[in-house]
Amino acid sequence: MAVRLTSLLVLLLLSGPPNLTAAAAACSAADIAAAALAPAGGLNPAAALRSHSPTTLFFAALSDMAYVNDHGFVPSPRASIWPCLQSWGAEGSGAVILNSTDAAGGVSHATLFRTNHDIFLLFRGLDDPANMEPISDDLTPSPAAAYYGLGADDDQSSSIWALRGFLRAHKAIEPLYQAEIDRLVAELPAAAQPTYRIWIVGHSDGSALAQLAAPRIAQAAKYGRARLGGVFVFGPQRVGSTAFASWYNKLVGPRTIRFQYGWDPAWEMLYLPGSTPPANSTGFNGTLAAVGRGYNACPSPTAKRERLVATALGVDKLNACGDPDAFLQATTAAAAAAAAAAGETASQGAAVAAFNGPLRRLRGQQQPKQDLSSLRFLAHHMPAVFFDGLQRVLGAAVDNCTRAALQLPQCVVSTKCSAALRADPKVSGKCATCASNPECKFAWGGAAGGVCDAKSATDSGFLCYKKGEAPPGLYGGLLGLLG
Repeated sequence: MAVRLTSLLVLLLLSGPPNLTAAAAACSAADIAAAALAPAGGLNPAAALRSHSPTTLFFAALSDMAYVNDHGFVPSPRASIWPCLQSWGAEGSGAVILNSTDAAGGVSHATLFRTNHDIFLLFRGLDDPANMEPISDDLTPSPAAAYYGLGADDDQSSSIWALRGFLRAHKAIEPLYQAEIDRLVAELPAAAQPTYRIWIVGHSDGSALAQLAAPRIAQAAKYGRARLGGVFVFGPQRVGSTAFASWYNKLVGPRTIRFQYGWDPAWEMLYLPGSTPPANSTGFNGTLAAVGRGYNACPSPTAKRERLVATALGVDKLNACGDPDAFLQATTAAAAAAAAAAGETASQGAAVAAFNGPLRRLRGQQQPKQDLSSLRFLAHHMPAVFFDGLQRVLGAAVDNCTRAALQLPQCVVSTKCSAALRADPKVSGKCATCASNPECKFAWGGAAGGVCDAKSATDSGFLCYKKGEAPPGLYGGLLGLLG
């Protein structure tokens, strides 16, 4: 399949200003920083990499904060993330954003900052359609053995390879982020310099760059495997061959966490396991394969929260949440009584039709092979959906000070419904993500309505709405393209 899901981030992302609960308000600034990114002695990999670690919420938010613009037909700048990062324990002069241009003209971005003990490297997903062809859609296998010090390419290129667009992009940005890591390390307190750790985060296309960066950092003499705290990728995709994945997992696999929501098309429709190299790439063996351990937040049409499904290291599995069509059928049946308002389907269909023309024209400028509406469960790729699902899965494991840190007004950098951190839907009455009617009631108190827009794989925004109203849909609701 020639089109990459993450290229669709050209049309999306984020949302608006939280409120503190009474319990969370009791947390001091020091408590909040310790609960977020700056506990005493730095983040502990053993704790952060647990399946139910609240720290994952901060990494999920960081994967979203790597984007500097909201997305739609006219991208608009977001507010600075630095005030939020400072509240979470960041120190220094600010977050540094790096931009690189590779040999094919593809542009990549990374954001770096530090606390008093840790370095954070965030890779942004694709946010400009001009980068689809040179990065996301260049699926030619590229020899990677020599790049990773595993022998000469002419000896091992047949098995150790990565997708050329991403590998080329990473080679261009690597010198920039390593120089910035070195600068940040030099700023650390003397006591932290022998024991600091680097944490790598990426969403969508950024997850591919994160996977290529992690082993390079672990191999570098000036860093080494001990300096790699963890790799957290959200809405992930596959980027290397089966042989690459096997080697990666032996080196840094136990410290790599993949998190996806439901049937995210980046995982279920694109960059698939078993994908064979293009016909003109003879001599390359193996297929695309996953790295690290996987966790899926699996929605249910009748449950109050998602269930967490784990995938072991070295296992590459599709449809970990089960049959997506069965979910849709059950959702339609469960919602029939609550969402039987006259004209609902027609209203939603009209909203979709109104946008399909402009969307096709926008994407056709770069890649006419697939339009947005053909990707199933695109909503599951959005930060708001996977972030809220993760919160519901973690439940009681999320302590009050963690909640306080995630609800700080300075951490809201956008006003779009697809944002991970946005105005509390219980207060704003909008942007309440869901997978079932019970979630609208129990997660959000029904403030945004009691019906979940989750009946369509391609059109639904997975947002709560009021019975009798038209469902918000993917384009008009989650992506906010109606206003």
